[in-house]
Formats: sequence, C-alpha cells, structure tokens
Amino acid sequence: MSFDLRESVSGRVRRPSHDEYRAIRSKFPTCTGYKISGPVLVLQCPEPPTFTPVTVAGLPAVFVPDMRDYDDLGGELGNPTIRLPGSNYKATSNQYPTFPQMEEVFHELAASYPNVKSVGWRYTHFVTTLTSSYFDPAAYPGKIGNCVVVYTWPGRFKLHSQSRLMTPSQTPGGDSTDYRMFGLTPGIKVVGPRMATSSGVLVQNGGQLRLTLADHGFADTDHVYHPDPLPQWQIGTISRSYPLMDIALASAPPNYSNKSYFTANIPRRLVSSDFVASRFGRPTWFEAEGFTTGRIHMAYTGPAVGYPDLPAYIHNPYLMRTFNYEYFGPEVGEAKEGACGAPIVFEATDDVELDGVTIGFVSLIGGRDMIVAAVDELLDDGWQIADV
Repeated sequence: MSFDLRESVSGRVRRPSHDEYRAIRSKFPTCTGYKISGPVLVLQCPEPPTFTPVTVAGLPAVFVPDMRDYDDLGGELGNPTIRLPGSNYKATSNQYPTFPQMEEVFHELAASYPNVKSVGWRYTHFVTTLTSSYFDPAAYPGKIGNCVVVYTWPGRFKLHSQSRLMTPSQTPGGDSTDYRMFGLTPGIKVVGPRMATSSGVLVQNGGQLRLTLADHGFADTDHVYHPDPLPQWQIGTISRSYPLMDIALASAPPNYSNKSYFTANIPRRLVSSDFVASRFGRPTWFEAEGFTTGRIHMAYTGPAVGYPDLPAYIHNPYLMRTFNYEYFGPEVGEAKEGACGAPIVFEATDDVELDGVTIGFVSLIGGRDMIVAAVDELLDDGWQIADV
C-alpha cells in the first residue's frame, strides 16, 4: 500500500480514509468490511483472498470470514462500576507499562482476589488470568486506573481463534531433513521418544557450551535426537533444565552453528526483561522459525507477571515475568506446537544494538496468543548466545 495507517514517530493508529479503504478493497476484492482493534487491522473476507500478507498499510493484518471471529479482548469484561482499590496506574498513550508497574498491579489485584494467577497487557488493556472459569465477571473490577481489564482462565481460547486464512505447510510432519551433513542450526527438528520440537541456540558460560531446547519436549528422556529417535541419530544429552522457563540445556552437538537460522534473522544476544521493557514499549515485530512452521511472525503485545504452576505446598511462589505475543502465521493448526524451543528474534535492522536481540524461546501457544518466559534466570547464571 502507498499509505501507512500508523504514525512512525508517535505510533498512533488512524482509520483509513474513503479512498484508502477503496485501495484496500481493490487489493482484496473479497473484503466486505474492516475494523481496527488496537494496532491490528481486521479484514472481513467471506471468501478467502488469494494471498494474506502479514501487514496491510503498515498494520498487522488478520483476515477472517466474519468480523465476530476475531477476539479483540482476550477475555471477559469485568464490572466497569468496580475499580481496583488503591490503584494509581495511569496508562501512557501508545506505551506499554513497565514490569515494576505490572508487578504493583498484580499485588494490588491479588490482595483482593486470591484466585488471580497472572496479569498481562494486551496492546491497550489488562488481561487477568484466574485459576479457573468458576467466577462471576460482574463481581470483578472492570478498570484498573484508567484502563479496561478483562478476565480469562487456563485453557480459554475460542475455537475460531485460528483465523488467519493462510495456506498450511505443504510438508506433512514438517521438515524432517537430516541436516547433520549440511550443518545443524537453530530451528531444526529435535526429538525424544514421544515428542518433536525445534532446536534453540548454542549458549556459552565460561568454557561450557550447551544447546537450548524446549524442556517439555524431553520430559521423559535426557537423550536428544535428530531427525528421528534412533540410537545412531543421537546428537546430545540434557544435563540441566529450567522448568519455569521451559528451557533445557544439552551437550553441544558437533557441526552446530548459530550463524544461520534458515530464513529468520540470526539470534545474536539474549536480553533481560528490563531490556525488553526499556526498548519495546509498543507493538513490535519478532520472528521465529520452527521445523513445522517455517518462518513465523509475532507482534509483541505487552508484558505480564504471574505465578507459575508450582505445587500447592509452596506458599510464596516465585513471581515470574513473561512476554505476550500475538501469532501471525502461518496458521497450520497443531503444527504450531512443533515450533516450541525455536528462538524468538527481533526482526533484521541496521541498529546494531537491536539486530539479533533474542528475548526467549517459543513456548506456550493458545489460539493466536503466545506466552514467552523471560530468560532472566538463564542470564543471571551466566549463559549467553555463543559466537559460533
């Protein structure tokens, strides 16, 4: 498109003019309507268009057969007449809250409502996750400071949430190529006896060199194989895991390099949650490449804090920092699960401080939403992406 619906400096989003909407209709003739939800342009196309780009007129684009199929809020609205007592948070236009602000809101909300599990930010509003679906939204605050708050629970996402009408992968089961002779890189298929996920990066701590993996993919084994779980194809052994971050560390396979990441930007540096909060305060593009998905695009929707899933006897659980993302395809159903473990990298840029910045690894995907754990604990232990 020859026009941009988001101002480059302020980040403000505007509606298209009549002529601009006509231009969108000419590009997508089956489009019968649109709406702007936060920074996302939702295009209603009862008949799927022949192509579905990730962005249209500078905004992340979602194509749906019915406008009602896009979940704007990500939860159930609370009662707007009830406000959180004592909350002084005031949203700044086009700027995400910081982690300390999120932690303050979490503690204030959890003090009055003990079933609060986490509090996150989605573009323009708070999303609070409760421990179960047994609650009355009318009994919960509808605003925190000057911001709307909605409520969700584990396992809640709409069946129609996979709404981006993109062509699924043409390779059943993903890319099962044996890359050992060609060179192993982030994003290849790694397997245990029961599950296949995607490989991460080589990290270094002094003289130690390890490969990051999705911890849940190897819950029943310490052995890592590529591309299939046969004894002669073992490429590593897991020596340590960080379950809360869903990261396992395995011995470094021979012929593995971080210098290539298929078509995605090369991962160069792990960064802390404080770095992300200071540099990415509005919707920002990241990318990853899993063996079942190829290159995927994700928009950063905001920070979140909450309690991880720990045994009930732990009375003072660790308050964990995570990042919320919206997944922008390809929409290939269960194949998305195979992307777990792949590094999430800031898109290519001339800014040397940001190019290759890696905020974590693909972990939990529900519908269009993705939750990624901050890698602060990994960094605190001295691990960093190896220059190999």
